[in-house]
Amino acid sequence: MAVKGKVYTIKLLAWDTANNVGKTGDAANLSLFVQLDAGDEAAATNTPVEIDATNLPGVYRLTLTVAEMAGADIVVGGISATPNVVVYPRFMMTDTGIMEFIQAATDGDAARVNNVLTYDDSSGNPKTIHTITDAARTVSHP
Repeated sequence: MAVKGKVYTIKLLAWDTANNVGKTGDAANLSLFVQLDAGDEAAATNTPVEIDATNLPGVYRLTLTVAEMAGADIVVGGISATPNVVVYPRFMMTDTGIMEFIQAATDGDAARVNNVLTYDDSSGNPKTIHTITDAARTVSHP
């Protein structure tokens, strides 16, 4: 799950339209861009890495930085300098991090269970969660 403001690695597909297969060995030819919340796109900070040319041909991974994950609605895509190769974009909605809080609490981190987590509900009003039970109820029934 993509969490807003946390480093995240995505996968993208580079497709060779002339041969109708995933394009291998194209990492150096890919120019990838990140767009946050319908703003202007910017070049991705990191370079893509091919995962496995034999078993996952055309699949590349890209690690997005904290700044690149700062939006609620994120699009990652790009182009290849190689003729007849298209890069299929990824569209993501980020989570605010409540699930990470719940996971830490269920792992027995008592300090985090008793910590107070404050966030804005859908009306923009602050809401406080005092226990993991409240957190689970909020996720299940906002």
